[in-house]
Amino acid sequence: MQSNGIRHFSIPLPANKGSVLVDEASVLRILGIVMDRSNHPLLIHCNKGKHRTGCVVGCFRKCQGKTRQTVNAEYHRYADPKARVLDEQFIDSFDERGLLWMARTNGFSAVDEPRASSPLATRSIAKSRITRV
Repeated sequence: MQSNGIRHFSIPLPANKGSVLVDEASVLRILGIVMDRSNHPLLIHCNKGKHRTGCVVGCFRKCQGKTRQTVNAEYHRYADPKARVLDEQFIDSFDERGLLWMARTNGFSAVDEPRASSPLATRSIAKSRITRV
């Protein structure tokens, strides 16, 4: 990672099992990293890349102005058949308004669906890596 200039961020995030355990402060911290373009391209992952990652990406999509239906459909596209209702509850209750300024400032606030050329829609070698989400 060091020889390739890849920055590594490790932010522990509990799984939503039994109750909603993901805390909004950690997601806000992660989204601050995600919306800082100096960290791009990046990879967001957790153990399997669907539940905690899905929570983070779902909250990011809300910051982009995506509809609840669009956010939930994307979550299910990657988390099914093991999607968690508690993850959806967290995403639905996440208040993105505190990050909208950052999304707008960094060019992430869009009403349209993500373009193939958007930073998070393009798959490439990661320059930054967020782990243990």
